[in-house]
Amino acid sequence: AKCISHLCRFNGQVDRFYSVGEHTLHGLAMMQYMRLSIPQQRAFWLHDMPEAVLGEIVRPVKRIPVIGEEFKKLEFAEFASMLAELGLSPNFMDLHQGVVALYDNIMVAVEVDTIADDQVRELEKKYRMNHDNALHNWVAERILTCELDSFEVEWELMGHFRRLFK
Repeated sequence: AKCISHLCRFNGQVDRFYSVGEHTLHGLAMMQYMRLSIPQQRAFWLHDMPEAVLGEIVRPVKRIPVIGEEFKKLEFAEFASMLAELGLSPNFMDLHQGVVALYDNIMVAVEVDTIADDQVRELEKKYRMNHDNALHNWVAERILTCELDSFEVEWELMGHFRRLFK
C-alpha cells in the first residue's frame, strides 16, 4: 500500500499528484456504491499492486506488442506471488477479470476527464468507452473534491485491506 500511495498515475502526466493508491481507493468506493461483492472488491484492491514492484506503465506503452507481452508475464508472476501470500487461488484474478476491467476502465475515463493532462487525454481518446454518466459524475466529484496526501491514501488502503482480507 505504501508504494502505490507514492506512485503517480499516468507517469505524472496529471494536473495534480494523483497516486495509483488514490485510483484504487476511488475505484473501491465506486464498487461499494454499486454494492459489488467482497471478492470483486478484493480483486480491484489487488489489480494494480504489481505496480508496487514493476512501476507505473501507461496503457499506450502496454499496448505495444512486445513490451505489453513481456509486462504481462512479469505482472502474472507478481500476481502469483501475491495471491500465494494471501492464501488466494492462483486463478483468483482471472475469476474477477471482467468486473475489474470494467471498473478500471470507468476509472481511467473519469481520471482522463478530471486530472490527466492534454497529452494523456489525446492518447486515451481512442480507447474511450460508454458508461453510466451518473456513475461517471459521482466518481469525478470524489476525485475533484477528495485530495488525499500519500500517507492518507496508504492509511485508507490498509483499512480496506483489513476489511477485505480479514
